[in-house]
Amino acid sequence: MLQRVVRWLETPIAEPPFAGRRPADLLDTPEAAAVLSRLRTWLDAADGRVNRRSGRA
Repeated sequence: MLQRVVRWLETPIAEPPFAGRRPADLLDTPEAAAVLSRLRTWLDAADGRVNRRSGRA
């Protein structure tokens, strides 16, 4: 499913692969959990870099 979403994002004229599905259904997959975990890690690291640059801790 995640690969279909990525392909759709690359070619937005196609019908979305998640048409007719609830957002919760899309996130309730092992692939989505892995992507969200990596995204959360990346955002936390980016937030740490911003905090160090601005002097906030």
